[in-house]
Amino acid sequence: MRGASPRDRPGASGTTRMMSRMFKTVLVSMIGTAGALGAGWWSINRTWRVNGVGWLERQGFPLSEVWLFVGCGAAAGLLLGIVKHRRNVQHDAEAAEVGAENAYQFEPEVEDHDLPEMPLFAGATGVANRMTTTSKNGVRVEVFELTTVVRSSENTHYVRRTVALLPAPGLAHFRLNAKNFASRFLSMIGVKGVTFDPNAATNEEDRAAAEAFAKNYQLTTVDTTELAAGAPETFEGADDAARRAFPTRVLRALATKPGWSIESHGGWLAFWQGATTLPPRRRLVMIETALSLRAAFLAPAAPNEILPAIPGTDRGRQSGRMQGALLGGVIGAFASFFFGGLALMILKADRNPGEKDFPGEMLVFPAILLIGATLGVLIGINLPTRGPLLKKPKDPKLEKRVGCAVLFGLFGGFLLGGCLGAAAGIALDLKIDDHKTRMALFFGGAGLGFFLGPVVCGMLAHKILSRFSKPPEDDQRLDAR
Repeated sequence: MRGASPRDRPGASGTTRMMSRMFKTVLVSMIGTAGALGAGWWSINRTWRVNGVGWLERQGFPLSEVWLFVGCGAAAGLLLGIVKHRRNVQHDAEAAEVGAENAYQFEPEVEDHDLPEMPLFAGATGVANRMTTTSKNGVRVEVFELTTVVRSSENTHYVRRTVALLPAPGLAHFRLNAKNFASRFLSMIGVKGVTFDPNAATNEEDRAAAEAFAKNYQLTTVDTTELAAGAPETFEGADDAARRAFPTRVLRALATKPGWSIESHGGWLAFWQGATTLPPRRRLVMIETALSLRAAFLAPAAPNEILPAIPGTDRGRQSGRMQGALLGGVIGAFASFFFGGLALMILKADRNPGEKDFPGEMLVFPAILLIGATLGVLIGINLPTRGPLLKKPKDPKLEKRVGCAVLFGLFGGFLLGGCLGAAAGIALDLKIDDHKTRMALFFGGAGLGFFLGPVVCGMLAHKILSRFSKPPEDDQRLDAR
C-alpha cells in the first residue's frame, strides 16, 4: 500500500476548502472557454487570407475583434464554472446521504489515499467521497471518486472517475477496457488484444457471449507499445494467464454488462465506467456488479470453459500489423507532405501577382496529408506477415546505436537527396527550362532520400554491429567467471 499527500493543507476548515474548490472550478472554466473561443477565432480567421489580412479581420466590428471573443468566452466560462460548482456540491451531499442510508463508512475528504500499487492509480492526486462496506461473504468493497493527472508533451489535464476496489488474491494481471475510438482503431489495424474464438464454443449461448465480448471489450496484459517495438514474446505467459481468468461464464456475465473497465494487478480488482463520475445512487448497482464479477473471476474454471484465440490473432501477427500500420502511416504522411508542398508551390508559382487565394486553399495541404497517411496505414496492415517487421534488439546498446544510425540516415538522406535532385536540375538546364520540373526534382530527391536513408542506414548498422556485439547473456557469463 502507498500513501499520498492530502489535497488540502492540514487544518483547513470546510468553508476554506469549499471556497478553494469553487475558485479552481471557476478559474479553469473561464480559462478553458476563453482559450477555446480565441483559438476558434484564430483558426477561422486564417482560412482565407488576402494580403496578410484574415477573413474575420475583413468583416469589421465585432467579428474582427479577437479580444471580444476571448472576453465573451471568459464571461461564459464564469457562469458555467458557477453552475458546475453547484452541481459538485449537490453531488457530494447526495453521496453522503447514500452512505448514511446504507450504514456505509463514508469519508467526504480523504487525506491518506492509501491506494494499492496499480497502473490505474499512477498519477493519483485525490480521493473523495469514499464509501466502504463489507459483503455477506466478508469481501471489503471501497467505492470512491479518483482524480488522476494525465501529463503529455502538449498539455496536462485531470480525470475524475468513480472506482470500485476489491481484493482478488491470486488473480492474473490484466486490463479490460470498454471499447472506445482508440481501441476500435487498434482493433481495425489488427491489434485485437487477447481474443476468444466464438467458433470453439460448445453452445450457442457461449458463442454469442464471445461475439459480444469482442464487440464491446478489448483485453490486454502488457503495454501495447511492446508490439510496436517488435517484442510480442513479452505477452506469451501473461496472455495465457489472462485467458484462464476469462472462462465462458465471465464472458457471459460481461456480455450483459457492457461499458465496464476492469484492472487486475497485485491481488486487487478495480472497476469503473469511463472517465466520469457516476451518480451516487448508481454506486449501489456498481457494488453489486463488482462483487458478482469478482466471484466469477475467482471461481475455478473447467478446461472446456476456456476458449482458444481466434486464428490469425497471435501476438506475432498483431505486432507485424501494428508495425505495418505505423510505418505505412508515417511513410504516407511524409510522402504526401512532399507532394502536397510541391503542389501548393506550383499553384502559387502559376498565380499572377496580386491574385487572391481561392477559399479553402489552406485545407488542401492537410487533406493531402490525411489521404496519404490513410493510404499508408491501409497498405501497412495488409502486408503479408506472420511476425514483427522489425525485431527489438536484445542488446539495449545495439538498439540505441541502430536508432542513432536511423536518425543519421533520416537527415542525411534528406539533405543528400535534395542536393542530388538540385544537381540533376542543373545538369538538365540545357534541355529543361521549367521551374516546375526543378522543384519536382529537388523535392522528389529529398523525399526519396528521406525514406531510403533511415532504412538503408538502419539495416547496415544492425547487420554490422550485430557481428561485433555480444549478447547480454555472454556478458553475464563473463561476470560470473
